[in-house]
Amino acid sequence: MGFLVGSFALTVGCPAPRMGVDPTDAGDDLGATPADAGDDVGAAEDRPTQTVDAGRDVPTAPVDGTGDVPATDAGRDVPLTPVDAGFDVPTAPVDAGRDVPLTPVDAGRDVPVTPVDVGADVGFDVPVDAGRDVPAAVDVPADRGPCSAPGQMMCGTTCRNTRTDPAHCGFCDNRCTTSFGSAQCNNGRCHEEAGYIALGARHSCTAGAAGAIIRCWGDNSDGQIGDDTTTTRTRPALVARITYVRELTAGGAHTCAHTEADIWSCWGDNSAGQLGDGTMTDRRGPTPIGNSEDFYYYVGGGNFTCSATRGGVQCWGANNFGQLGDGTTTPRNRPGAAVMNSGAAFIGSGLPGSTLGAGSSHACLLEFPTYAPRCWGHNGFGQLGDGSTIDRRAATPVVGITGVGRLALGGGTTDAVGGDNAAHTCVTIAGGVVRCWGSNNHGQLGDGSTMGSSIPVFAGLTGSARDLCAGGYHTCAVLNTGRVWCWGANDRGQLGDGTTTERTSPVEVVGLTNADRISCGLRHTCATADGNVLCWGDNTFGQLGDGTTTTRNVPTEILW
Repeated sequence: MGFLVGSFALTVGCPAPRMGVDPTDAGDDLGATPADAGDDVGAAEDRPTQTVDAGRDVPTAPVDGTGDVPATDAGRDVPLTPVDAGFDVPTAPVDAGRDVPLTPVDAGRDVPVTPVDVGADVGFDVPVDAGRDVPAAVDVPADRGPCSAPGQMMCGTTCRNTRTDPAHCGFCDNRCTTSFGSAQCNNGRCHEEAGYIALGARHSCTAGAAGAIIRCWGDNSDGQIGDDTTTTRTRPALVARITYVRELTAGGAHTCAHTEADIWSCWGDNSAGQLGDGTMTDRRGPTPIGNSEDFYYYVGGGNFTCSATRGGVQCWGANNFGQLGDGTTTPRNRPGAAVMNSGAAFIGSGLPGSTLGAGSSHACLLEFPTYAPRCWGHNGFGQLGDGSTIDRRAATPVVGITGVGRLALGGGTTDAVGGDNAAHTCVTIAGGVVRCWGSNNHGQLGDGSTMGSSIPVFAGLTGSARDLCAGGYHTCAVLNTGRVWCWGANDRGQLGDGTTTERTSPVEVVGLTNADRISCGLRHTCATADGNVLCWGDNTFGQLGDGTTTTRNVPTEILW
């Protein structure tokens, strides 16, 4: 988690029972009188029969203007009068006496030109140009023609979905290209295939599956978006000066990334020294961390940050609850002091994807090689899992658990980054089973109750979890099937089940069937699926990335 997480067709056609029409101007210079389509705009009902000149060398066909008899063909055996629309397509006949309704032809009024439906199965309506300098409208009915679906466009001789096709993204022949991994097209915009994802309290970030650039969105009051501004963003914005990342994490109101050439950088809120640059000055763009040569992996907490190193774990930032694990409550603005009792937790390779986690005011690591969890920091709700509610300034074993695959630490606060008013911890163990401990005031432990626990309890999740996140007061898991289940607080729709009903047992997120990774914020959640990012929950600061500030209770694609 970061801080809180363990880390378009329009159909036109108006019926006209009978048509009494004056001559129709078919795009020539004759200045013919507009045809009345049976409405109340100047129909020439009592005029003698007049003719419609189609602009060709065929006999002019008289049209009966009385409305009492069908129009006749001038000497032919068919009752059709051709209307030349001035295009290079065959002239579309106007039926003057069949039992199908006809669309009126506007020859010169101050309304947009209306297409004439020829009743054919050609998949489109032929527009009639009334001789004005505006293009004729082409109607593409949703149930007719090869390019009728929203977002489709005829590119050459083939219909292409310009919303999703990376070879025709946004418009024909606009090919998405990238130097890192595969390119994606979503909502007509090119982007890297989404891989990394990290949520802070009120902001969200993602990076490409093969690294590449970082994009962030949401609250930016402390510069946590990293675009060198403090402007809140409702859709993804590029983080400045970073072109490739290996790791990405978000804290309460700060963000950190491991960039190419092993440069570790952070940006955003630095009021407690959580950026690790030796100052307490907020940064609006990536700023290198001091003494980071030996870092392996790191995570952002509420207003502190921790990293795995060759010798164990180091943390910096706020330390009011002992969350730096160095045996003191002294804050630090740069790495240096090791977490006590951390052992050789991160020496070696082949480590799980989540061997270190940080919540709002506590942190946990996995010992090597047993992968037994040890936790430290605030323990007022039993979130350290040692059977007590005593704060710990050094890493302390969790009761009765080994073989952990994923760590997820959460915590809700009144100001998003201050002291806890709730916190919990969850892990996956052998077989993808989820166990949780700590605060349960909203059912975030998932055991069907609202009773907290200082030792691990089983979440009532059916299926094997491969990824896990913990938010302010909720928890979510991605199953091996790609489906997502969540439980706990749901006041802002953060469970994604289409409601705002609190759940003490897991419920399935609506419509997510192929999710890869998941991350939880204070009251919002995001997941990656098929190379895209979908978010749901609180959107007060635009943290869902859909270009709005509208709260969503079901997954919604971000707008790249």
